[in-house]
Amino acid sequence: MDQVALAIAIAGAALVLWALTNCLRRRINAPAADQIVLKLARAGNVDRIAKLAEAAPRSYLEVYAHAIRAASASENKDPVTIAALTHPAFDRHAAVLEKAWRTMAMTGLAGAALGAVGLYLGYTQHSTPQHLRAIGGLAVLSGVWFLFHLNDITHAVKNGRSEVLPEIDRAFTGIALESAE
Repeated sequence: MDQVALAIAIAGAALVLWALTNCLRRRINAPAADQIVLKLARAGNVDRIAKLAEAAPRSYLEVYAHAIRAASASENKDPVTIAALTHPAFDRHAAVLEKAWRTMAMTGLAGAALGAVGLYLGYTQHSTPQHLRAIGGLAVLSGVWFLFHLNDITHAVKNGRSEVLPEIDRAFTGIALESAE
């Protein structure tokens, strides 16, 4: 039975490791990134925002790149047209990003649960070798990280939509450039 407990704990740890690796690859400091994007948008440097987003593929910045591509495709630069292009592009790709993040976080939580089950089985059989405690314990502790960071992308997208996206729209319409002069 202790081999079963260890196998379950290892499976849980493997799921946690996979999910954590994928989450950390996508994770950036969204408030700091938003400040940089805001400065670039206010200066009218939407091309630099797109380059910044390309430097962090599959991250939160990618939603801005999609919004910029949508606005760049239009010859008409009036505010209503630009907003009608950027906001749906932003929302569409933000939804994809949020779904991917939530899937990875839930996979990590499932791995943490498996680690806990492995530990529980070991304790009920009065067989908890040190490697079972280490593997199961780390899987369970990783679950705490996933719980705390479950909504990181959702909060970042919400703030980006309300604060940064309007500045990108203004950069395309020229309003931000005219008000700076």
